Amino acid sequence: MQLPLFPLSMLLLPGGLSKLRIFEPRYQRLVSLATSSGQGFILTPATDDYELGVRCYINDFEQLEDGLLGIDICAEQRVNINNVYRDDDGLNFAECEIAPDWQWQQHSASEQLSRQLENLLARHPCYADHPEARHLDSPGWSICRWLELLPFSNEARAHILSEDNPVVLEHLAEQLAAAITQA
Repeated sequence: MQLPLFPLSMLLLPGGLSKLRIFEPRYQRLVSLATSSGQGFILTPATDDYELGVRCYINDFEQLEDGLLGIDICAEQRVNINNVYRDDDGLNFAECEIAPDWQWQQHSASEQLSRQLENLLARHPCYADHPEARHLDSPGWSICRWLELLPFSNEARAHILSEDNPVVLEHLAEQLAAAITQA
């Protein structure tokens, strides 16, 4: 499937929600294409190479007070990116193929991460408005939310997205969450 790409300095993993402000004409076109086709778009870390991304769908959009377009998005699945090309207006497109889902295991550490995350998400603008989107009983969901909330470089975001072993991601989230909650 061929989809438009949206490179951003953020990490959004499957099951995640975010709000974006759209101001560039090429990304206004991306919103139009994503909504009219029903196929969404690919959010990818802003790096030199686009190898992996996350297929996102637009849940809602609105005209913001400052005149910009605001969109609410939901990340669905990781995708491999191939054959990137740029349109005349600078919007990138690529052939995308669904990447394998992570196979999460239930551990006591992931239960602890879920409990710690619950307090943070109650204040998060996306999840506070959409409590039905919280899946704190799912270890993978909680681990992904921790990884999204923590500050990483674009290269680290790309590495996290490309990691095939969910145990590595769980250990990373555990270490960083422990450091944050003890501070």
